[in-house]
Amino acid sequence: ENGWFIKSFLLMGFVYGLSLAHHWPNQMVLAPAYLWLFLSSQKRVPMKSFITNLVRLRPFDLWENLSGVLSAFGSLNIVRAFTCLLLSLSIYIYLPIRATQPPLVNWWNPQTLGRLWGTVLREGYKGVGDMRGWTTIDRDLKRFFLHAHHQFGDVFTFVVFALAIWGFVWLWNKKQWTTALGIAFFGGGVFTGIILFNNPLEGYQWTIDNFFSPAFLTCSMFAAAGIAGLCEWVSREWPHRLTPLYASAFCMSFALMPLVLNYKANAQTFNGQIAYEGNDQSRYVSSYDEGMNMLKTVNDNGVILCNGDIDILPLWYLQYVVGKRPKVVSFTMQLIPYDWYRDPLFQKWPFLKVNVDQDIRPETAVQNMIEQHGVCLKGKDESESEYAERIKDKKSFYFSNIFTAPWMRDKNPSLPEGFLWRMINTKDLNYPFTSSRLNVFWDTYRLRYMDEPDRGYWDEYTDVMKDSYGIGHDFTGYFAYMNKMPDIALWSFNNALKYRQVQTLMRIYLMLGETYLALGDPGAAINNYQESLRRDAHNPYAYAKIGDAFRMMGNLNDAEQAYRAGLGMNPQQKEALDGLQEINKAQQ
Repeated sequence: ENGWFIKSFLLMGFVYGLSLAHHWPNQMVLAPAYLWLFLSSQKRVPMKSFITNLVRLRPFDLWENLSGVLSAFGSLNIVRAFTCLLLSLSIYIYLPIRATQPPLVNWWNPQTLGRLWGTVLREGYKGVGDMRGWTTIDRDLKRFFLHAHHQFGDVFTFVVFALAIWGFVWLWNKKQWTTALGIAFFGGGVFTGIILFNNPLEGYQWTIDNFFSPAFLTCSMFAAAGIAGLCEWVSREWPHRLTPLYASAFCMSFALMPLVLNYKANAQTFNGQIAYEGNDQSRYVSSYDEGMNMLKTVNDNGVILCNGDIDILPLWYLQYVVGKRPKVVSFTMQLIPYDWYRDPLFQKWPFLKVNVDQDIRPETAVQNMIEQHGVCLKGKDESESEYAERIKDKKSFYFSNIFTAPWMRDKNPSLPEGFLWRMINTKDLNYPFTSSRLNVFWDTYRLRYMDEPDRGYWDEYTDVMKDSYGIGHDFTGYFAYMNKMPDIALWSFNNALKYRQVQTLMRIYLMLGETYLALGDPGAAINNYQESLRRDAHNPYAYAKIGDAFRMMGNLNDAEQAYRAGLGMNPQQKEALDGLQEINKAQQ
């Protein structure tokens, strides 16, 4: 169509501005693709001449070439393209307008030019990742090359990569080298930008998976060219009139193969029918259930302290969108250092306001909130009426067990309340800590689809939630065991086995052994100690406790062997030494 390139040029200005308004680093990595389109799609200056002058460092020839390129559009179209760019960037005006409302989470509060500029430059993310360097580059490369081939299975994915390489060669041989280089610039620019720009912390490499999509898109373009090359070769080798039809049918089946493999990998049989539950997003309810269970745990004057996005986002949705339990206070300690989050929080709930002065660390500001509005222990000389008057406005504070900050655990002794932890020295301690109450309480929780996913890459959140429930049972077991309530500990540790991650089961079996010993069941204790040793054979303490169990059963020979096995690993193992002394006393 006549004038198509001018229209493309104007559209490019608009799309470039729109992308800048969305996420400006995107365009840094796409710049090579734009340069290729800019230079290869008009005829006044060949791209080969432009690149030659650029490589040979001929600034005057390069400027002459660039002037020739710009003249191809005309000054009016350049003004139009610049106008399209500004129109797209005008989306940023939404930010200061919205900030004046004021929203509950007023990200970076961009009401002034300086704050708006800080929002655009993503100042709020500074210090989130590691310092960029070879370590972060190595993490990003490994994330791509060690996980890319899992998307649709190793064999099929590598076939696609092989077709992509052949597609590049085929385009090059057909003198379509500018097309081949242009697509390679696009994918290579994106890939290089992702590898160099992203700096995730160890364990957070999954946050960059979506950014690799354009690299896969580029690969698919070359794979399509590779299939075209194969079809051309087949038609030439077998010049039958139906050959192109068969070849195109094969190409279509190959294009649909990802869907087939994805469904096949997740197919499950239910009542004789195939149920594709792995792709049924109606099962993805762990976030909703987590929020409902947190709100169900606390009382009306409760304050839930969260640690980040994983636990606060369900509460934001349920409380401020759906309207569930609006009296319950919830906030994330992670954002307390930022005035744009802290100040609106204090305005909404004035009782939380504390004087932060120069110290805005959560371990200081949040701890002050707890001590000013939660601590309600009765003073020695305080009368009942004075005490009742003083605590009437106090709050009960709970904190989430997801990535709990060490200072929170160290400074605030807590009681397990479901899978949240309630600070012992805050209000409303009238909850009985009994196994029957805990059973009833856990039975009211929504714990849907906590089964092991067939393919976990889309369901990492559920794994975290499942572990949080396991941590709740685990901590309940410790609390009950330390407070001489082995029946509750037994119930708790057995439930923890269902939810906790595999790497923690060794310790839970060890605690089950301790619990059975406390209950006077040495046989069951030995079984659980052995389960623990099966996961970690080098544990002298477990051998010593097996010795205690055998000694409780009167089997002194096996007890002595177990003690000596423990001492063989650690000659100073206290429980084993004490056990041998007890055996000597019994024999004497």
